[in-house]
Amino acid sequence: MSQKRNDPCQCNSGKKYKHCCMNAKPKMPATTKALFIGISLMLLAGAVLIYMNAQTVDFSTPTNAGRVWSPEHNHWH
Repeated sequence: MSQKRNDPCQCNSGKKYKHCCMNAKPKMPATTKALFIGISLMLLAGAVLIYMNAQTVDFSTPTNAGRVWSPEHNHWH
């Protein structure tokens, strides 16, 4: 049975349906919320790892004498 506007609300608040739950937005399911949070955390962790890896490379001094960094090839010569 569908709820009519002036019927008492099914949530037992004592209010009419039109003033209580009629315009309530449906909530996001817990599994969808958990999936969204999980993907967000993985993306954040990936961004942190990429940032940390970029910070460890020192292009100013070669690792071995006589070698130079080639930005064109992205490795040492």
